[in-house]
Amino acid sequence: MDLLGMEDMSDDGEEMTLEQILNELHRAWVNEKKSPTLLDAKPDIVECVLEQIKEMENNIQSQNEFSLKINIHQLEVERIRFVLTSYLRSRLEKLQKHFGYFLRQHEAGITTKLSIKELQFAQTYVIFKFK
Repeated sequence: MDLLGMEDMSDDGEEMTLEQILNELHRAWVNEKKSPTLLDAKPDIVECVLEQIKEMENNIQSQNEFSLKINIHQLEVERIRFVLTSYLRSRLEKLQKHFGYFLRQHEAGITTKLSIKELQFAQTYVIFKFK
């Protein structure tokens, strides 16, 4: 296995490479940034990327040498982390802006575009906003 830890499973059970996972994250990030509305959540991709980041960091730390290759892998981890946090930040900004709408949809039983964690965030946000 190389430093990046290359495989994971998709929802339908087939293996996805790190490249495919990152392409999905990048696509979701660009779409979310360009869309004026909140798009469907991608919690599976987020969780998978978080796991990959942890695995990549563990692989880098287990290396006993300091080389250009390790530095490049560390930069790649930081790039992936930037894309992930930017994606999540853009979703949370939209959620904070329209939290009432999303909470009313959830209370009415209408399927929302929020992940479970985003819904919990919205409920907590209301408590602190109006405290």
